[in-house]
Amino acid sequence: MRVITLDPGMTTGVAAYDSRRHIFEAMQCPPREAMEWLSGEIDANRVDLVVYETFRISARTVKQTQAGSLVAIETIGVARWLCDGAGVEFINQDPGEAMGFATNERLKHLGVYATADHARDAVRHLVLVCIKRGIIPASSLV
Repeated sequence: MRVITLDPGMTTGVAAYDSRRHIFEAMQCPPREAMEWLSGEIDANRVDLVVYETFRISARTVKQTQAGSLVAIETIGVARWLCDGAGVEFINQDPGEAMGFATNERLKHLGVYATADHARDAVRHLVLVCIKRGIIPASSLV
C-alpha cells in the first residue's frame, strides 16, 4: 500500500510510505509543486490513500493568515479533485490527534523524524494513519 499525507499551506508538507517496498520519504515545498508531484504519483498509479491535515477557519486564522488560509483550502481542493478523478481514497485527520500521537520522540524512534516543520507534520499524519490502518504494527512504537 502507498500512503501519501499532506500538511497543506503556503509551504506544504508531504510524506509518503510504500509498505510493499518499505520506502519512506518526506519533503516540504510550495503547494503547486506538491500538487504536481501528487498528480504524477496518481497518474503513475502509485497511490492508494491520501490523507490531509484538517484545516479549520477560525477568527484567529482569519486575522493572522488570510492568504495562507486560502492556499491551504485550495490545496486541499486540488488534492481532492486529483484523488476523486482517479478513485483514490482521500481522508482527513485532525492536527491535534497527529501531534499528540506521533511525538518527536516516536518519530525519532521510528527513524522518520524530519527536520523541516511542515514535512514533520506530514510525517506525523503518516505515522498515525499507518498505525490506525495496521500498515505498520503498533509494536514498532515501543
